Amino acid sequence: MIAGCAGAPAQGVEWRATPEEEHVTEQGDRVERALVVTAHPDDVDFGAGGTVAAWTAEGIEVSYCICTDGDAGGFDPDVPRSDIAGIRQAEQRAAA
Repeated sequence: MIAGCAGAPAQGVEWRATPEEEHVTEQGDRVERALVVTAHPDDVDFGAGGTVAAWTAEGIEVSYCICTDGDAGGFDPDVPRSDIAGIRQAEQRAAA
């Protein structure tokens, strides 16, 4: 149960997994790492941000594989289209 999902705690309330909710594989091993694969740089933020936050709070190492460089993201007429990919990459590195 992550903020923004059904059954999630109210905003500002810290969520902690109970032993029954800990991330465990079918073999009984605790999950230590996760890989999030998305098409666009902001997909993680909009689609999995709460989940990633909960995993990292539990000590799970999370890596991203973003399949595009973000060059199509952005609608600021003052920013040249050729600069967008570099800006999106810098934003992702800063957020990590």
